[in-house]
Amino acid sequence: MLFRLGDRYVKCADLVDDAPEYQALIGLAQPFRRRYPLVDGRGNFGSVDGDPPADAPYTEARLAPIAHALQRFPNLLVNGSRTIPPHNLREVAAAVIARLENPDADVSGLLRPDFPTGGVIADPSSSRAVYETGTGAITVRARAHVESDTIVVTELPYRVDKGGDEGVIRQIADLYHDGVLAGLRNLEDYSDRSGMRIAISLGRGADPQAVLDTLHAHTSLEATFAADLVAMVDGEPRRLTLRELIDGFLAWRDPTTVRSELSGVADRFGDERRTG
Repeated sequence: MLFRLGDRYVKCADLVDDAPEYQALIGLAQPFRRRYPLVDGRGNFGSVDGDPPADAPYTEARLAPIAHALQRFPNLLVNGSRTIPPHNLREVAAAVIARLENPDADVSGLLRPDFPTGGVIADPSSSRAVYETGTGAITVRARAHVESDTIVVTELPYRVDKGGDEGVIRQIADLYHDGVLAGLRNLEDYSDRSGMRIAISLGRGADPQAVLDTLHAHTSLEATFAADLVAMVDGEPRRLTLRELIDGFLAWRDPTTVRSELSGVADRFGDERRTG
């Protein structure tokens, strides 16, 4: 699909032939789904509020600048897949270079998932287990802090919607109406272009940590990413360790240039870690 795109915006209706292909294109452009979007979209491409994207005749797309460097970095690790978590580009580059410099290097401790929506990894050691075995579960919680009598949520776990019928705001409201969540006084969404801000105001005497524990247990403010590092090897799907994934990338690269190419991409497009 990417080969049809250039540096000028083109109507998506002229790029795709059917609905599944359009959904794939949409996914490549959504910054809350891709750590580093490969498509630059113009128009309504959906949101974390559960809003659906506009139909193909009403959106346009072009290649994102990083897509021009796609052959120079391991996109499978950087942007992930349904079962491979995304990672920070700078950290991936450092891990690959460490493996290149020392074939015996233990790279499992050099990476942690870095989800586009941020959040906090509940058990950082779970990432290492995934990288060493190729499978496992990574639990991510929303980033939240307490301001006086209010819990403020500023980041959500990956693939969790804020609004809509299945979003966390509806989940929290339903918990209150069902009598599961005690101590809730008000629930407001103050999110804007500057960032997310869900304000959960508590009644007098309510324990913020106890409320958070309830929310983690009963809503998507805590979510699990089921990791399975499966990739195609010689035409067959195979579960790989992190070392094997990196080696698979290096096997097709010129060892004399891979360091400079990776460093260049990381310097140009890399950013700060989002997931704590």
